[in-house]
Amino acid sequence: GKLDQFLAFAGGLHAQRLVVVNGEIDDPQQAANEVAYYWRHCAHQSGKPCLDPYWEIGDSPAAWRHFAVPLRARGRSDAVTVTPDQYAALVVSYAAAMARATPYYLSHQIKIVASEWITGATDESWISTLSGGGVDTHYAPMLYAPPGPAPSTRDILQSLEQGSSGRPGIDLWLRDVRDSLAQFSQSGSIKIMVGRWSIDGNAGLYEPAVYGSYTQALFAAALFAHLWQDSQAAGANPLLMAIQAPLAGQAQEPFDLATSEPRAVVAVYALINRYFQGYPLSVQRGAALARENILAAGVRGERETMLLIVNEDTERPQGLMLEQRPRAGAEWWWVAPDSRRAAG
Repeated sequence: GKLDQFLAFAGGLHAQRLVVVNGEIDDPQQAANEVAYYWRHCAHQSGKPCLDPYWEIGDSPAAWRHFAVPLRARGRSDAVTVTPDQYAALVVSYAAAMARATPYYLSHQIKIVASEWITGATDESWISTLSGGGVDTHYAPMLYAPPGPAPSTRDILQSLEQGSSGRPGIDLWLRDVRDSLAQFSQSGSIKIMVGRWSIDGNAGLYEPAVYGSYTQALFAAALFAHLWQDSQAAGANPLLMAIQAPLAGQAQEPFDLATSEPRAVVAVYALINRYFQGYPLSVQRGAALARENILAAGVRGERETMLLIVNEDTERPQGLMLEQRPRAGAEWWWVAPDSRRAAG
């Protein structure tokens, strides 16, 4: 089935998995069955165990309209919502059932992820449940609708820091999530995950063509670089980034529907994931870099240097480069504006 295909695909990439279990049906045992299924079927390298995944309890519970209604009994007119306290209790019960379905040597550190909706709860019992996981937030800095003029590349890139049309920039967005978490004691260990992002919160409705162009790759690179800067200031946050895969037909789809080729953003993400491998980075934007219109540079370890370089000057050809400098020699990687594929 589709889950087997996903597990095989992720295993072939040696990627860290994020699996969302259905929380709206309020069935912890079904979630436990999915966990058990994962450990029986996950693909991995010969002689090595499967990667321990992140398990998210439901997706966007604030939008649920069928909470605890059996699938066959659901109707379009349902308006059965969930409160933050109900969702927090759901997360606790799901986590307990899923831990019992996890191999014994990992059950004490199962990585549970909850929607930021949980920060509206009044009971703190969920805090310890997320100690190995985190809180998931979705991010989209723009809202565009005709007949207004379509945003330019510069508008899209500036929206990350400045926001647009009532949507906050990424700093304010993350600060609000941290302020919500700070209400709870012992919440300092909970990581923040940007589990889904898109350029536009109106995804799929009025998307200009520029969203699916090379600008999409620049946006992703700029967002990743900014989040690395954030991790330097606030610890290893956020702990995971995912490319949003919206419904087919949207301009922000990571793969071109006509050719099935990955868009430039996929190449950017794959390169960054391949070479940085999830390590926390010390990322800075110094004055010397800014004078050259360079967005950010990152350093990992004492013996190895890696640079993420994004030219954000919209008047010149734009590109992204990754430089790896081991003890001797250098290796350069880039994504060119006229190519969807990474070259090295």
